[in-house]
Amino acid sequence: MDPPKIVITTERLNGGSLIRKTSIRRRVSLKEDRRQDKYGNLTGSYARIKNTMLLDRGVQNNLESLQERWRMIMFMYDDCVEMVKTRQQNRLCRRQLKQKCELIALAIVYSTLAIPVFMAVLLAYVIFL
Repeated sequence: MDPPKIVITTERLNGGSLIRKTSIRRRVSLKEDRRQDKYGNLTGSYARIKNTMLLDRGVQNNLESLQERWRMIMFMYDDCVEMVKTRQQNRLCRRQLKQKCELIALAIVYSTLAIPVFMAVLLAYVIFL
C-alpha cells in the first residue's frame, strides 16, 4: 500500500497556506491473492521440522526444566490458595466466637438488671394482693 501523499499548494486562504492530504488506495491483484493462499499449506514439512526440533536434546532439556518450573509454580499457587482459605476460615471462627461472647455478656447484663426488677414487681404484686 502506498503511503499517503501530502500536496502543499501555494494558494493562500485567510493568510495561511492550504494543505491538502490525499491518499491513494492500491487494489490487490489476483496474482497477489493467489500467493497469499499458499502460506500455511506445508503442514507435512512443518510437522517434520517440529519432530526434528523435539528430538534435539537441548530442546528436551529446556522442556523438562519448563515443566518442572510449571509444577513448582502450580504447587506454590495451590499452597497459597490453601493458606488464604485457612486464614478466611480462622477469621470467620474468631468473628463467630466474638459474637458468642458478646451475646453471653449481653445476656448476663440483662439478667443482672432484669432479675431484681422482676423480683421487686413480683414482691409488690404478692404484698398488695
